[in-house]
Amino acid sequence: MEKKFQKSKNLELKDYYDLIEVPLNDLSKDIDYLYRDNAELQSVNNELINTFLYWWPSEASYPPPPTSHLLAGEA
Repeated sequence: MEKKFQKSKNLELKDYYDLIEVPLNDLSKDIDYLYRDNAELQSVNNELINTFLYWWPSEASYPPPPTSHLLAGEA
């Protein structure tokens, strides 16, 4: 243990970079996967929304509410 500590005390900046390079590369891959997964989820979400909007009747197909003549000021 003492040797390991002594050795780590003598690390130079490039050695520290080497120590964090692998975790940073792994993190970068994780971020790439998250971006790809997010894009896939957005695509599926858009498909679901488009399907819903396709099958859902438009507002124009609904009859006006029975109180609409009261809102227009007619009594």
